[in-house]
Amino acid sequence: MIQTTFDFTIHEKENNADSQAHLEVNTEKWMHHCKIIYEAMKRGKKVGNEDPRVWDESIKNYRRIGHLPRRIADIKKYLEGTGIEVKDDWKNGFKYYYL
Repeated sequence: MIQTTFDFTIHEKENNADSQAHLEVNTEKWMHHCKIIYEAMKRGKKVGNEDPRVWDESIKNYRRIGHLPRRIADIKKYLEGTGIEVKDDWKNGFKYYYL
């Protein structure tokens, strides 16, 4: 059974001061992006860079996700040990992620 709710955390350390400052300013937004990406994958959606829009229930509209591979890496790390695996495949030259 897939766990239904998560309060996502993301990586806390970047490799340079500018990136670290950017991370600190955007942490809450990116945690929210992880949550809506995970929710979309739970609904059976394949999320990919070709069309990185994901339904966001909190605004009742689609939200464009930047840096999707970084958000997926955060989700994978957060899900370690839960038995939930984020899978991926390629279509038309774009990588898609799903559960």
